[in-house]
Amino acid sequence: MAKKIGFAPKDDNFKDYFARIFQSSNINFILGAGASNPAIIVAGDIENQIQSLYNEDKIEEAKRKEYDFILQVQQPTNSLIYTGDIPRPPPISSVLTNYEKFIANIGEMLGRRRNNLLPKKVNIFTTNYDLFIEKAALSYKNIILNDGFKVKSSLSEYEYDTRCFSRISYEASSLYDYKVEIPSINLIKMHGSMSWKISNSNRSNEKLVYEVEPKTLLQGKDLSIEQIEKELENYHLIFPKKEKFKTVLLNHTYYDLMRIYSNELDKEQTTLIAFGFSFLDEHIQELTKRALRNSTLKLVIFAYSNSDKESLEKIFDRDNNVDIVFGLADDKLDFAKFNEALECYLPLEVAQ
Repeated sequence: MAKKIGFAPKDDNFKDYFARIFQSSNINFILGAGASNPAIIVAGDIENQIQSLYNEDKIEEAKRKEYDFILQVQQPTNSLIYTGDIPRPPPISSVLTNYEKFIANIGEMLGRRRNNLLPKKVNIFTTNYDLFIEKAALSYKNIILNDGFKVKSSLSEYEYDTRCFSRISYEASSLYDYKVEIPSINLIKMHGSMSWKISNSNRSNEKLVYEVEPKTLLQGKDLSIEQIEKELENYHLIFPKKEKFKTVLLNHTYYDLMRIYSNELDKEQTTLIAFGFSFLDEHIQELTKRALRNSTLKLVIFAYSNSDKESLEKIFDRDNNVDIVFGLADDKLDFAKFNEALECYLPLEVAQ
């Protein structure tokens, strides 16, 4: 049975709890839609809604719902890309600030890790398409963000290669014979990204390349299904439904990323920290529950509300290596409080 832990960052026991996690285990995060709320507001259980429509052969209605879903992500993406003087809307600015604090906390944790046997690296798994993490990481030059793209100098393009996630970077001294590992973050976007584009129309030689540009999508209830399908073709994402794959390339990439997720959780002394994630994705839930057979794996889930806590308790009712952190007196655990929990064991001058 999952263990329940009340959120109390000023409590010494809570501080010790997190200190032990970050000093003694391989750290992984999994973030869901709740992390980017309210900049991106997804109505209800969108994945099951879309899937149900496809199951009922309501293809046009399903595609319209997919299109509405993409609209919710494209608008804040345009704001993140824009570099002019127009201020970002408050919801986008506040969410970006939360992500920047999150990246800063990871940098501090890795920089202060005393266990030299563990790499100064964390994995961030996410089902979100948005670019908040990539944008936030630009503010921290002392942390390497590995998003899976490698430069192809001869073609002046960045190509996606899941083998990039196995890399560790070092900084060597030119005068002395030593090297220092550079803190790094693997950003593994399990359902794709707004930065993905499929290059080469020849299906036998398709590849994922990096492309970020603002897009203005048509809006309105009078859009024809043909217009919607044409717009959706410009996105190379793994849409939230069981019939996920538009191309063989996306199919292979999806299963490569799922294999990385499974392999990371199979490592000894590993912790997976979940925030804004419901575990309602059947494939991810199945892989996670299977990984929990690893007795050295610890899953720590931050439940936003009491109802979320109850839902998660039902999912992991037989797993005794799962901790569910919840707010006392039904206090909502938003991103700011999540960051507060992560930094609670750091020295006061760092946490501030």
